[in-house]
Amino acid sequence: MWIVYGLGNTIAAHLTPDIRNTEGLLVRADFRQKDDGGWEVGELRWLPATWNGPGHRWCPVAGFNLERMAAAEVSCVSAVEDAASRARTKATVESMGAAEADAVEWPGE
Repeated sequence: MWIVYGLGNTIAAHLTPDIRNTEGLLVRADFRQKDDGGWEVGELRWLPATWNGPGHRWCPVAGFNLERMAAAEVSCVSAVEDAASRARTKATVESMGAAEADAVEWPGE
């Protein structure tokens, strides 16, 4: 059975202004069919994200995107908050065993 935590913040609105209330993630699981007809996960990726300001614009804060935004001198919330958001999400995902299950942070486009 698969359970993916952290998706609620991508659809919920919070009245308390705290960046931790705006953090979430997306998960992509690519499945492949085995020779015996069963299925297995071929690749499992996760993408940390946050919501930006009152317009609630969804904004990925994966490592590749932080580098791209820094080069363009833009951010989701702020460069410091974006990096902290990514670090919190990464620590939480990995504390739940994602790395041991071969789940990796979204590598980029």
